Amino acid sequence: MKKLLTLLAILFIATTTTLAQGSIKGTIKDATTGETIVGATITYAPGKGGVSDIDGNFNIEVPNGTYNLAVQGTGFKIENKVVVVDGSPVYLSIQLQPNVIKEVEVFADMAISRTTPVAFSNIPAEKIKEQLGSQDLPMILNTTPGVYATQGGGGDGDARITIRGFNQRNVAVMVDGIPMNDMENGSVFWSNWFGLDNITRTMQVQRGLGASKLAVPSVGGTINIITNGFDSKRALTFKQEYGNNLALRSILSYTSGQLKGGWAVTAAGSFKRNDGWVDGTWSRMFFYYLKVDKKIGNHMFSLSGFGAPQMHGQRSFRQSIATYSHDMAKDLGWNDQQLSLFKERGPRFNQNWGTVNQSRENVYGDVLSERINFFHKPVVSLRHSWQANDKFYLSTIVYASFGQGGGTALAPSSTSVQADTATGTYAFEAAINNNQTNPLNQTTVNGQNVQFSSAYLRASINNHSWYGVLSTFNYKPTSGWTISGGLDLRTYKSSKYRTVYDFMGGDVVFALNTNQNSTGTQIIDDTQDRFSYNFGGRVNWLGAFGLAEYKGGNWSAFVNASGALNTYQRVDYFLKKDTVTGEYQKSPVKYYPGYTFKGGANYNLTERMNIYVNGGVFSRAPVFLTYLPAQQVLVMMLL
Repeated sequence: MKKLLTLLAILFIATTTTLAQGSIKGTIKDATTGETIVGATITYAPGKGGVSDIDGNFNIEVPNGTYNLAVQGTGFKIENKVVVVDGSPVYLSIQLQPNVIKEVEVFADMAISRTTPVAFSNIPAEKIKEQLGSQDLPMILNTTPGVYATQGGGGDGDARITIRGFNQRNVAVMVDGIPMNDMENGSVFWSNWFGLDNITRTMQVQRGLGASKLAVPSVGGTINIITNGFDSKRALTFKQEYGNNLALRSILSYTSGQLKGGWAVTAAGSFKRNDGWVDGTWSRMFFYYLKVDKKIGNHMFSLSGFGAPQMHGQRSFRQSIATYSHDMAKDLGWNDQQLSLFKERGPRFNQNWGTVNQSRENVYGDVLSERINFFHKPVVSLRHSWQANDKFYLSTIVYASFGQGGGTALAPSSTSVQADTATGTYAFEAAINNNQTNPLNQTTVNGQNVQFSSAYLRASINNHSWYGVLSTFNYKPTSGWTISGGLDLRTYKSSKYRTVYDFMGGDVVFALNTNQNSTGTQIIDDTQDRFSYNFGGRVNWLGAFGLAEYKGGNWSAFVNASGALNTYQRVDYFLKKDTVTGEYQKSPVKYYPGYTFKGGANYNLTERMNIYVNGGVFSRAPVFLTYLPAQQVLVMMLL
């Protein structure tokens, strides 16, 4: 009997002890980037606690009770949490603040959870690698509230994004703090950076007001892309992707993290080819990236460069819904008589291409596209950061971008080539034979017999050179207040003209001579010859900004003011030169000021709940439409 009672007592004590046990689980992240922190320590008593794993997770078994947790990671401030354990698991999401100001905070204006009073979402690198695949980078944002991204016509690099109803002209895109929106019209072309996804450390989308200090066109929101660097984890990655329609993408990347001597290197290269799910939307793309960081005392230097030379076929024009699907057209109210006028060709149909003889094969095989986009926009930057002390931080970046490329179309008009009645695509081979053999196309130029092209592909070129300086300081006069400000200087020069891209079997092209500085018929016999138009734009930007932030207890708030002065000028190389000076004609320089004033406040109600409010006033310079003739209004606002 005594043995039975003893056994029951032991079981009772063991059960009571088990019931009195609980656990504290959680994930530790960088409050700025949202990246998980490896090796952070979590202590609840002297010598007792745990360490976060490679995914930033931790799990500590503790008896029931109240604990004051101390969480700390290398380079981060200690975060204290009071936790009550009563037998059930307690889950914590802990975000650590850096103990020194990080470059990413200063340049990219990253919003911080439960501190910055704006709506935002962080997309970590893990999610991009797992879910994006070979799509354009903006497509990962379709699961983000308030964001709509589309592939447009279906070609690689043709993605478009809308945030809260505002198109890309009103959404600021920043890569490592460098503004990427076109200086003339504010557009963003994602084909220029197709490989960035593989070296992206984090991507943040700020909806609406945004946290950017710059006077950028961020009425709709801001997209911040932060690449790997000094504070990243060491990694060597090779990835091979395959897909339908001969899709292939090879990626090799390396991130060293912090090395001995204060060095860090990030490098990546990628190649992508695709025949396209939509007919005729083939693509050939390359990507390169190199970033070298060097820390010397309290100074950090960073030299980086990246680019993505690419060319791809496009689907530029929409068709009637009946061309794609008769069933869908019926659902929308079409009758049989209306449907009889259209041949159903399926959702992959694209009229902007055609097949050619094998002897004309090139990088895109036996497919010739009317609409081809080709561009290369390398971006190089040199950054210097100085952490003078725990109160003052100065960061300056000098950057440059050199864009070359354009897009093609049929000439003299879109009807220059007949459509194949069976396929609905262009009968390019018949047009090429006509250019090569038709006696009516024979002519004499400079004493030589040549064939002129009655149909050809012309290229609209849009080159640019862009230089900028962005300098920002942060000063913390007290533990609660932060004052920051700086200058944003940019200059941009564009060159726009038209050339022949493909003579399509002929030798020369006769074009209407619009160059008032030459006489006679304009004969184009080289793809470098310019015709139709030849002009450029000059854009200068002088900006200044200031920000005051407060954080104390459960409160945080900010007030931001920024201003910018834009100057626009157009130069036309085909208008008659000035008879006195011999210079090309230029429009008057137009000055357009813009400003931003915004503020907001946040209050943390509980560990998991906060409330915030923000508001602002924007005034931006109008879009610069350089394609208008010089004698017309050069600048107008696109609504």
